[in-house]
Amino acid sequence: MNLQDEQPQSMEGEIVSLRKNDPDSAKPAFGFIKADPGKTGEALKNVFFSEKFLAPDTTVDDLVKGVRVRFDVINGEKGPMAVDVSKIEQSTEKNREKDE
Repeated sequence: MNLQDEQPQSMEGEIVSLRKNDPDSAKPAFGFIKADPGKTGEALKNVFFSEKFLAPDTTVDDLVKGVRVRFDVINGEKGPMAVDVSKIEQSTEKNREKDE
């Protein structure tokens, strides 16, 4: 996967870690997502995400370890970074599995 592309790469994965900060802290929550293998069978491991880059319909309270998410990957300052992170609703995922 070439992260130098101008268009972000859309992916799905699972939250593997999340650090929520004290509500009085100005620092955003952050964590890592284990991305599913892409069409080429490659998987990015431990893609960083920040609360600042969640999708408008998702809050940090929606996310816990093990939650499935959909996101775009961009090339951040320190490597791959997830943006537009949104929780995949269970009913959507179950319906998709039935279709496969």
